[in-house]
Amino acid sequence: MSLPIVEEPKFYPHGAELIRTRCAVVGAFFLTFLPPHVLQFVLQLIVKGSRSSPSANVVARVRAQVCAVSAHCAGQGCLQRSVAVVLVCRLHHHGAVPVWKAGYRVSPFAAHAWVETDNCPIGEPEYVKDYISVLEVHPESPMHKSSEGNNVMIRAEMMKLVSLRAPVIVAVVTALGTALATWWITYAVKYTLENGRAEDLNGVIDSSTAIWMILDYANIGIILFGSWIMYEEQGVGNMRTTLLSVPNRASLLWAKTVTALVGSLLIAIVAVFGSYASRRLVIGNIPLRADGVSDIQLLFGVISYWTLLGTLTFAFSVVVRNGLIGMGVMLMLTLAVSQYLYKITEFARFLPDQAGMRLYQPYVDGELGPISGFVVLCTWVIAALIGGVISMNRWAVR
Repeated sequence: MSLPIVEEPKFYPHGAELIRTRCAVVGAFFLTFLPPHVLQFVLQLIVKGSRSSPSANVVARVRAQVCAVSAHCAGQGCLQRSVAVVLVCRLHHHGAVPVWKAGYRVSPFAAHAWVETDNCPIGEPEYVKDYISVLEVHPESPMHKSSEGNNVMIRAEMMKLVSLRAPVIVAVVTALGTALATWWITYAVKYTLENGRAEDLNGVIDSSTAIWMILDYANIGIILFGSWIMYEEQGVGNMRTTLLSVPNRASLLWAKTVTALVGSLLIAIVAVFGSYASRRLVIGNIPLRADGVSDIQLLFGVISYWTLLGTLTFAFSVVVRNGLIGMGVMLMLTLAVSQYLYKITEFARFLPDQAGMRLYQPYVDGELGPISGFVVLCTWVIAALIGGVISMNRWAVR
């Protein structure tokens, strides 16, 4: 499950103790092939009716005996070792068993399984207390994941996201780069117009609308962010370890989705309001549109679109189980495919990027409005998440 984190102490058992320990190690070996939630259920049945945890010295002795009879348990087999300790304690020591836990740390990412008494991990370094527990088996207690449930998993995914270099770089560049690009383009257009060179712009843009050109293309950064969350975690091997560690993959997807949504929202807020501030710094308090729609409504429309687009990109990457493929498909869709289909069929207005742009672009007869566009985009996100649940539950880990 993870690499050994300490040199294991050994205490070779004899007689009946040796037989019990070897049987427990063999039984634990087969139990480790079970899916996490099934293993938790089986262990809960095994410890049912047991008494409270034995003393730390007793558990430490049993742990040393397990390590003495199995080189795998003394090395990389933390899962087999911890299960074997529970089995030995159940077979002997008056049926008193320690608490069994499995979880992971975020940075650097690693999964681990251990036993503890009185909230103290036995035979483990002090920092194991900081591991996030996702599976627990307590004597005389119902099966549960952790005391804080999904909130713990969401917090862990947030911490993991911050430790991933590429998504953080993309987030910073997108948020700050969009604001700086808006300032530069707006200033350049204003300077060109003030110097009587309007013909250089071919009537395509003026200083008051330059912000829309930037925002229409800066959402590329949101797509990169949503896809790189998946891609980099796969690249460093975190995804495999995570899938092996968690008992409920739907809860894992929920936690990752919340992380992608919150990250996309923060990027969008900084980028959009930063661009708006840059625009006002150059040209003053000129409305974004002349049709009476408030600036705040338009800005929140862009933020909503970017947030849902980043979440959709992440969910689609989960569906195809590859961040690069998800990124490629979403970039082609938003930059080329949807514009081409828009010219040949009216159904293209229901594509996610076309529907999302209706949240802030002027209304055109026959097109979706802001509310209908929002509903269509949310439908795409929900459909992708449903597909993501199916894909993740069928994701074979090798």
